[in-house]
Amino acid sequence: MDDSIFAVCDTVAGDSGFQFLQYMRDVYLGRQVSDLTAEEADEIGHKARELGLVVPKGGGRSDMMGLALSASGYLVGNISKEYCNWVDNGRVMPPPRPSEEWIAGRDVLDLGCSIGRWLWEFKPYARSVRGLEIRKEYIEIGKVLAQREKMTPPQVFHGCMEELDHLFPPESTDFIFCRLVINHVSIRKAIRNMIALLRRGGVLWLVVESFGCGWGKLCKNGGIKGRVFGGFGVVNSLVCELTGRQLNFRYRGRHQSAHRVAYPSRRWWKSTFEAMGIEGHIIEASDETFCIWGRKE
Repeated sequence: MDDSIFAVCDTVAGDSGFQFLQYMRDVYLGRQVSDLTAEEADEIGHKARELGLVVPKGGGRSDMMGLALSASGYLVGNISKEYCNWVDNGRVMPPPRPSEEWIAGRDVLDLGCSIGRWLWEFKPYARSVRGLEIRKEYIEIGKVLAQREKMTPPQVFHGCMEELDHLFPPESTDFIFCRLVINHVSIRKAIRNMIALLRRGGVLWLVVESFGCGWGKLCKNGGIKGRVFGGFGVVNSLVCELTGRQLNFRYRGRHQSAHRVAYPSRRWWKSTFEAMGIEGHIIEASDETFCIWGRKE
């Protein structure tokens, strides 16, 4: 983890921390969606350059102000987008949302929890909440953001879903939540590990990206690298659908070095759940996402 992240944490914790996050979201999106004045944006932009988050345009993801995000800047921009969008949405999770009765008085685990914002929502009525996140930067900045929300940061472990059996004891959790992450890991292995962690009667709740989402990414990507990654996702979806396995290739990216993204069909998700002893139930969300959940009997 880059040591500059700790300087970012200090900035986020400061009086103008939210304005800093709004600016970084604007840069990440490449357009202004905040209500920052030109003077505020200029001042915060100077701070972002000092932190090494934005650099002169010429490489990386370009923004509307003729700058580009560095590798650290991309991570901070993505975090800023997640947090600011959550605030703009009234600090509530977009649908579909799990039933409160599945969480109240239960032990909850959020896999791929990012900054932990869903844990913040679960915490007031769950018995316990824990998270798992692969990027240490998200964990550290998430602690600061929790404090901005005037709450004790939840316990978040560093690790990946494929190694759940090394991180948590079996049958130790009542509700497992995973939102828009599982397409990017070894899906069958991750589901098997999740089920092993559930107590009897526990619920597994996954919000996943559909094949339409993967196809849309392929069509929208303009650069050669983007089309290669988008095409790989589409091909891998078909491989996963036919064999139950995923191809992977190693390429150092911003989140992981082994890429195995796949977007199998709703039918595949249901049959995979059922093959592992859980009846899968589909809740439609949009053309690009849906939820599948099941209870361990």
